Amino acid sequence: MLNIKNFHLLNSLSPEFSFLDMKYIIEIRYFIEYSNSFLFDEENKTNLHIIFLLQPKGTHNFYEASMNFYGVENFELFANGGAIQLSILQIIDIS
Repeated sequence: MLNIKNFHLLNSLSPEFSFLDMKYIIEIRYFIEYSNSFLFDEENKTNLHIIFLLQPKGTHNFYEASMNFYGVENFELFANGGAIQLSILQIIDIS
């Protein structure tokens, strides 16, 4: 079961919503929430914020959809510059 906050907003926009409707990435922020002055402390949380351009099926409109990931342990991005068009997006929950 997906545990996605505000997922109902995507479903109201497109009842047949699919993650394949995410066409482009327009912003990525990879950052550390540190709880003390030691940057490499185990208590620090590494987070990821991604803004996607969403194009629901049967429309020509684009919408921004943002996703936040907390406690990111491994992040890889392969891009050649310019717009990042999605052909595959893999998110693995290893918690």
